[in-house]
Parts: sequence; structure tokens; C-alpha cells
Amino acid sequence: MKDSDKEVEETDKEIIDTAVQLINSLKEKYKENKFLFLCRKRVYNTSQNRYMGYERKRGAICEFNRLIRGFKDTTFDVVAGDIESIMDSKYVITLDADTKLPINAAQKLIGTIYHPLNRAFVDHERNVVIEGYGLIQPRIGIDIESSIKSKFTRIYASEGGIDTYSGAISDVYMDLFKEGIFTGKGIYDVDAFMETLDTSIPENTLLSHDLIEGSYLRVGLATDIELIDGFPQKFNSYILRMHRWIRGDWQTILWLNRFIRNAYGNKVLNPINSVSKWKIFDNLRRSLLPINYILYIITSLYLLVMNLFILFYLYYLIYSFQLYSTPLITLNLNTTKI
Repeated sequence: MKDSDKEVEETDKEIIDTAVQLINSLKEKYKENKFLFLCRKRVYNTSQNRYMGYERKRGAICEFNRLIRGFKDTTFDVVAGDIESIMDSKYVITLDADTKLPINAAQKLIGTIYHPLNRAFVDHERNVVIEGYGLIQPRIGIDIESSIKSKFTRIYASEGGIDTYSGAISDVYMDLFKEGIFTGKGIYDVDAFMETLDTSIPENTLLSHDLIEGSYLRVGLATDIELIDGFPQKFNSYILRMHRWIRGDWQTILWLNRFIRNAYGNKVLNPINSVSKWKIFDNLRRSLLPINYILYIITSLYLLVMNLFILFYLYYLIYSFQLYSTPLITLNLNTTKI
């Protein structure tokens, strides 16, 4: 449900009823009870002064994990389908609304994270994954339809579609440190997530949670598996998304400290490693590039104008000197002749 000034909107029931009806239609069509619809109620957020889903997307993931592990304290108030059938789920694939899952991509993700060499081992003292991977991040491509919607997307979205060979490049972090970066779309180990992140992050502190989750769970990058993502059609949408990402990046600056606070407010030793801290710092550095570009352009133009003014002034002085010195020289020469 979208954010609101009220806990319950007039259109909520209509939306929920429509979703439940569609789930039932799927059950009848495929004769299987494997389809679920889960919806969380709004809770009041004191920092935003609005009713919204608890902790937004991060809260949805954490509460979903708790739901399928039998916890009763979640905000899921609508559960349509057989929830018992997924109570023992080991892995969860996360996708955005504009993300497409190609054929066999889910099977490849499950096979990759289930591989014995990729199994996640959690350090229970630090609450981080120290060996294997609790997350597998696939390569993300741009939807071909999104890339040709407007002139803006034709310039910024580059080529769209599935590119099996030239796009399957390596990643510096993965090549050097055997750790990738989580971008919010991939597969994660539910138990590893619960052990490391269930009580590690305070409320209302993170908007962009992907990088921190990847730092706790340890991310493996699988460039041979590709998901297709959408791209903002207009420049305004692109800037709003970038603003949200940069805002979230700066909220992760707390994890550069030696000590952090957990969900209970207790100060604990920061468990993430130096590589993860560098990823946070690098994101902050990259977020400052647009401002630096603007300052560079303004400074360059200012210096260019100043240099032109100085050159013009020097030319004026030289020209003036020549203009006024010529009669004097002529006069002196004539005087000498006399």
C-alpha cells in the first residue's frame, strides 16, 4: 500500500479484493495452490509523520522472513493462499516491479547459491557471513522497450535487451576480493539473512539498504545470469530516482564508524570488513561527482572569462603603449635631427 495520511484508505479494500480474486483465478487456471498474495497494513512512522509499510522495502523483506519462519509479530494482515507451503523455504528471489525474470534465470540462481562452495557460513559472534555467499547478485540488463521509449532513454539507457557475451564482464570487487555488490535484485539465504540482519539495523536509519545487506551477507556476483530491469522514461523520473539513491547512500555513512547501534539501540562493534567500508566510501565519492562537475564547469568558465579579460587588458596596454609612444619617438627623432 502506498503512503498515506490515514491508516486505511477508501480504495484499499477494492485493491485487496481485486488481488485476491486474481490469485484465485490463477489457482483455478493452473489447478495448483501455489500462488500467494501478502499485504502489510500501514503503521505510523514518526520520522515521516505518515502511515506507511513498516521500514518500506527493507521491512517487507525482514517481515517476510519472519513470517515464513513462523513469527506472529509481523504487519501482514492479508494472507491469501497456503502460507504453510513456504514455511520451510530456504531461498528467496527479490525483484522490483519493473524487473523481468528470464526463462531459467531462477533455476540458475538457485543452483548457484546452493552450490557447496557458495554455501554461507555465519560468524555468530560478529553476525556476518565470513565464507561462501548469503546473496547471489546476477547481472542486470536494460529492458529493450525501456531503452527506446524516449530520446532521453536512447541516450542514457544505452543498448537494451539480452547481451550474452559482450555484457558478461567481470567486477573489480569480485575479482580482487571475492565479494560483489548487492543492487536489490537477486537471491538470498533466508536463515543467513535472519541470523545476520534481523536485529542489526535500527529503525528509520536506512533508505538504501542493499549495500549494507550485502556487506553482512557477502555477495557473490554471477555475471552469466542476467535479469532485465526497466529504465526511467523521463529525466525528472531519473533525477528523482538518483536523489533517492544518493540520500540512501549518505545514510550508510554510519557504518564507517568503529561502533554502530543495533535494532535495540545498543552500541556494538561494526562487523563489516574494510572492503565493505570502502564500497560505502566509494558510493559517497561517486554521489559528489555531479556537484564537482558543475563546480568544475563554473570555475573553468570563470577562469576562461578572467583569462580573456586579462588578455584583452594586456593587449589594450600594449596597443596603448604603441599608440602613445610612436609620436614621442618620432618627436625625439625629429628633435635629434634639429
